[in-house]
Amino acid sequence: MANSKQHHGKKSSAAGTSRTRRNPEKTRKAILDVAGKMMALDGPEGLSVSQIAQQAGVNRGTAYHHFQTREQLIAATMQHVSQRLHDEVFAHRDPEDRLAPRGLIEKLATFAIENPEFGPAWLHQMIRDKNAIENDPFWQGMVSSLKEFSQSGDAQPNIDIEVHALTVLSSLFTWPLWVDARQKTSRQRKQLAHRYTTEALRLARQGVARLGAFDEAEDSSISVAPGPKKSSAKNRVGASAKTKVKAKAATTSRSKKS
Repeated sequence: MANSKQHHGKKSSAAGTSRTRRNPEKTRKAILDVAGKMMALDGPEGLSVSQIAQQAGVNRGTAYHHFQTREQLIAATMQHVSQRLHDEVFAHRDPEDRLAPRGLIEKLATFAIENPEFGPAWLHQMIRDKNAIENDPFWQGMVSSLKEFSQSGDAQPNIDIEVHALTVLSSLFTWPLWVDARQKTSRQRKQLAHRYTTEALRLARQGVARLGAFDEAEDSSISVAPGPKKSSAKNRVGASAKTKVKAKAATTSRSKKS
């Protein structure tokens, strides 16, 4: 009986070792998920292999087996964050639906709301390291998607891809922090994602001002449809003054005739 128990214990121990060996990627992912969240809160300076191991519930030696130095951990974390963003948004898109703005924005908004730390971590590192952006899978996926849209018949001419992409992503990744998404219920988070998607689409389709409402719209570098003409305040004041002068002259003329 004792031999049976010992044999069973050895089997359990072996099975445990086998399970650990079979899941190195799962351990690595757990470390990088925690590191991504910590980076969003404290920046790269706040990362250390031992601290991340403790937060992830991983043996310190195991963590150092995956990442020997802090620099390796930071580089791997950024690659992991960017790849997750890319895969969630672009990896499984229907090729026939690649130009549909709603699907793209909904995926971005939903992922950002459900994972509020990842977007700021990515944005923070892209601002710090401009060279990283050239090979960043998420940024390249975003730019590629916007280029395809800009070349379609649905897009306004002369879209500045870099400005548009940064405008969308900076607002997208700060929205979950602004509304404190982590403290919200699942239903509330869905509503927040829907709010962002709806407003982003409205801005893309209509903008926030009537075409022709700004003087800058007269700049030849901005392609907009002409709006109805509006006389400026200066012109209106000038016209009013001229009318008063004419009226006064007419009154004087009538008085002289009398």
